[in-house]
Amino acid sequence: MLPSPPATCVGIDLGTTFSCVAIFDDGEITVINNRGKSITPSVIFQPPDDGDLVVGEGARAAAATTAGGTLVYDAKRFIGKRYEHDVVLRESRGLPFDVVPGSGSSRHQLEPHLQFEAGGQRIRLSPEDVGTLIVHNLKQAAEAHIGRTVENAVLAVPVGFNRAQINATKQAAVNAGFNVMRTIHEPTAAAMAYGLHTRDQVNTVMVYDIGGGTLDVSLLDLNNGIFTVMAAAGDNRLGGQD
Repeated sequence: MLPSPPATCVGIDLGTTFSCVAIFDDGEITVINNRGKSITPSVIFQPPDDGDLVVGEGARAAAATTAGGTLVYDAKRFIGKRYEHDVVLRESRGLPFDVVPGSGSSRHQLEPHLQFEAGGQRIRLSPEDVGTLIVHNLKQAAEAHIGRTVENAVLAVPVGFNRAQINATKQAAVNAGFNVMRTIHEPTAAAMAYGLHTRDQVNTVMVYDIGGGTLDVSLLDLNNGIFTVMAAAGDNRLGGQD
């Protein structure tokens, strides 16, 4: 009898502007190309005739060639947050859709939902809904790359996320069909990606995360191969697109 295929786990960064997926298989890490690119735009596009939602790179292409549709982006800015009118008003300024209060799926609080119209119908999505579509798109890319189903994932989350935001991000991945094995802070993931946890002479690391939507700076302490976040600060309106 043939042995079972090796267990496969993917790592996912569900970003504000771009997302990425990599696989850990037989001791090797590979970043997966999605439609020929290593990063996937964290956007969805709703055609004006209420047709099927388009996700990722295809959404940007569709938005550029289709008049009257709605491009939904920056959903991560609202994921897991409580609806606070003044904060939402500031965060949603300039977005091509409305941000309205809606019931949280499991947190029993009013949360920001994204609302727009297509084909005469009002469409409302939670930030988790948008995240689910993006993560599912990454899942499909990973499975096409390795040729079999992928069920396990590790999620990178911002160090400034609270428990509700982390749980909402995990729920998006669960809804996309993943078993979330654990979450890891993004600066820790960055430090490990450079192999800093294997270097004896490294004790303290400062990580600058200059993203499309945010800028985060984290100070990490390394002890016996384990990173601990000592301090973190940032500006969630100081990313590349801002």
